[in-house]
Amino acid sequence: MTKLSDKEIAKVLDNFTPGSRLFLIDVLRKVIDAATPGLEVTPAPPGGGAPPPSAPPPGAQPPNKPSGEMTLEQIYEQLADLTLPARILQQAEPIFARFKYSVSRQMAKSQSDWKIQRPFTLAEREDGVKLALINVPQQVYLKNLVWGSLMDGIEEIDAHVRIVSEDFEKNATPGFVEFLNSANQRGKKWDYIPWDWVREFLGEKETIERVFKLPKSGESPSTLRLEHLTQGDRKQIEEWLTDLAADNVAKPVQRLRSLANAAGWSKDIERKLAGYGDDPHMLAVSVVRLAIEQENFQPATHSRYGDTYLGALMQALVPQVDYETRKEITKLILRYNLVNRKDSVAEVKKHIAD
Repeated sequence: MTKLSDKEIAKVLDNFTPGSRLFLIDVLRKVIDAATPGLEVTPAPPGGGAPPPSAPPPGAQPPNKPSGEMTLEQIYEQLADLTLPARILQQAEPIFARFKYSVSRQMAKSQSDWKIQRPFTLAEREDGVKLALINVPQQVYLKNLVWGSLMDGIEEIDAHVRIVSEDFEKNATPGFVEFLNSANQRGKKWDYIPWDWVREFLGEKETIERVFKLPKSGESPSTLRLEHLTQGDRKQIEEWLTDLAADNVAKPVQRLRSLANAAGWSKDIERKLAGYGDDPHMLAVSVVRLAIEQENFQPATHSRYGDTYLGALMQALVPQVDYETRKEITKLILRYNLVNRKDSVAEVKKHIAD
């Protein structure tokens, strides 16, 4: 390994953003990359083992070769702008427009430091479906050292995020696909789209929805969120919780603390209920207010990250009510997207099918 001078290390550390664990990791990796130029990091195949051989077996289609070796520093520079290339955008915009999509340049705020923003291309359909096109160099799929920084940069995008690379037509590496799947387990809607699919869209041989894996027009899910909750629906939730708290099985505060516990609320937040008294209705009003104030489960390592506190509370309430109320609660959860984790959504939808 080549030993770096103090001056070279200082230059790399100039990019470090204080307080950001992700960026610290990435900066340290830059130091490693600078000390070992040309070293490629290839994700291991699922289940471990050695990386795939560089030469394909006889008769097999050889994988895409990198268009040129890039250092980590060069990849980071490319990731500062995630928009589609201008010539591609010029070709795509008229097609998007014909199918009722408006295209714009938006800024994605870094999750670790909101002062850092990266531009990306957003196409929004008239019914509210949003497609975020994230253009990255193909070396990203091989350099798993930059995935943390990429995730940090696009985590706050509220849309169907689709990763594309003009210089890469084949499938992404298994490791990168697993990286995207782990994000989807947190309620994200991330996917990789091969560029040969994009070419089919640009040639108008395939639909936007099929190429970019979007809901069909007229079949899109609700785009409402917790902040759109109407006063009428909020009062309905309060009534459901009041009915639960008012039964004679246990004290009202005990009933709602048990519900909060089943919903995965932290002990600290759950203990706040003890100070809300024992009037069932006032207690229910306070619990709903607390759930709305807490918004979403944090941090990203939380088992229910991607769901809202109110959605988790309503999901925990479903098994404790009659059939008709169960259907009403389920529809409300889905209407406002109060849960977004795949397992949570599947569990909620199961009650509609029952």
